[in-house]
Amino acid sequence: MRTPLVRGGVDARIPGGGHTALNVHTEMIYQICTDFNGLPDVRTLTAGEIRFFYDGLRARLRKDTAPPKKAK
Repeated sequence: MRTPLVRGGVDARIPGGGHTALNVHTEMIYQICTDFNGLPDVRTLTAGEIRFFYDGLRARLRKDTAPPKKAK
């Protein structure tokens, strides 16, 4: 699976061979269900639709999951 997830403020892959279509799409589904609660039954979404909705969240996820900046 080539599509990265957003973790720790950056695009990332699940380590240890875990970056499979099932694991990636499952994590994407959890996130889009949280943010887009008006979507139809998630079981009817295609892989392309899952990536489309997740990509719409990508910028906010980078900001929200970024490590806190250290005070100077």
